[in-house]
Amino acid sequence: MKKIVVLQGVGEIGKSTTIGIVRDLFVGEGWEEVEYIRGNKNTKDFAVIVEYNSMKLGICTWGDNVVQLELCLPEFCKGGCKFIVCAMRTRGGTVHYVEKFAKENGYVLFPIKKSREAIQVNYDKENRKVVAEIFKLIKEAVSK
Repeated sequence: MKKIVVLQGVGEIGKSTTIGIVRDLFVGEGWEEVEYIRGNKNTKDFAVIVEYNSMKLGICTWGDNVVQLELCLPEFCKGGCKFIVCAMRTRGGTVHYVEKFAKENGYVLFPIKKSREAIQVNYDKENRKVVAEIFKLIKEAVSK
C-alpha cells in the first residue's frame, strides 16, 4: 500500500523542522539520499528521495503553499516513491491538492496533526513525539 504521511498544522509551528528531523533519522538508519528535487541537505526547505533496499521515500518540507506541493509530489510519484512524507495546512488549497493527488495516484493518506498549543507547552517533546509517529508509520510499512 502506498502511503502519504502528512504533517498537518497551521503556519509557523515547525512542520519543516520536524520533517527535516525525519529525513535525518532515516539517513541515520542507512537510507541513501538519491535525488534532491528541490533544495539540498543544507537548506531548511527541501524535497528529497531517499532509498533503502530498493524502497523509495519522498520527503518534502514544503506545504504552506499548494504550488510547492505541485512541484514535489508528482516528482516523487515519477521517481517510484511508495511512501511520501510532506507538510500541509489544516484547510484550503494544500489540503485539497494533497487529497486529490493521493486519490488520483493510489496513495492512502495518514494525517498527523501538529498543534500550536502542544508546541507552546514543550516544543522539543512535541517534535520528538511527531517524529516517532512518522518514523513508526513508515518503518512498519517497509517491514511488511
